[in-house]
Amino acid sequence: VRNPANDNAIDFAVSLCANARLLNLMETFPMLEKYEDKAELLQRMQMAENKLFGLQQADGGWSWFKGMDGNYYITLAVCEMLSEMGALNERVEEMLKQGMVFLDKQELENYRNRLRLGQEIISESAIRYLSLVASQPQRPVDRELQKMHRKYLSLLEKKRDALTIYGVAKAACLLRQFQREKSADKFVDLLKEYMVEKPGQGRFFASDAAYYSWMDYRIPTQVAAIKAISQRNRKDVCLADMVSWLVAQKQVQKWDNPLNAIDIGEVLLHISPTE
Repeated sequence: VRNPANDNAIDFAVSLCANARLLNLMETFPMLEKYEDKAELLQRMQMAENKLFGLQQADGGWSWFKGMDGNYYITLAVCEMLSEMGALNERVEEMLKQGMVFLDKQELENYRNRLRLGQEIISESAIRYLSLVASQPQRPVDRELQKMHRKYLSLLEKKRDALTIYGVAKAACLLRQFQREKSADKFVDLLKEYMVEKPGQGRFFASDAAYYSWMDYRIPTQVAAIKAISQRNRKDVCLADMVSWLVAQKQVQKWDNPLNAIDIGEVLLHISPTE
């Protein structure tokens, strides 16, 4: 959660989101104040917010570095982080609003192109976009966008096998947000089919379908799966073993992305709020 090492939109969004979420955790666990100074957190948040505001372009998008054209994937990542901060001040709320305008326009263009080419597909980035839409139910959406959203949800229910395990987990949560409970349950069942169990290691995903990166490892996949499974049944017996695997990974890996550690802290609070 320190100040970003690089001068770009993603790093400033990570800093802003991580410090804001850590501040929220400190409300639940005051003992964290022994390790983090609240005034420093607020100072880092203000710096990151100012930088991110300055990098947002007139059309609402963000680019990787200043001077580049707005990019869908960069803007999607930034908006995801802003949406996870909790309560937003007016400026951050406006940044998120304008970012969503950019994403709406870009995704609608992608959708029209797929229709023109007769492609019946939904990308994992579109699932992430729909998750953002679902997280902002009060945001006004025009009819064409609503039609696109419905089409994407219908396609998603038919395309389970084409997704990574992370995509399956995100899709399960998304379908539940749109009250498609039976379809969400089928995605959770698919997650469990991918899972392996080893004594002393817990339950995890060893398949190539579980996305792996040098910085995040398979942590986002495991966290997303825990969220998806716990939304159906917070007392599912596999959850404790999945958490055990996460704890074991911390002992052997260096987590350079602070959001991973905060994600794990929040998911533990979700499945075991009294422990």
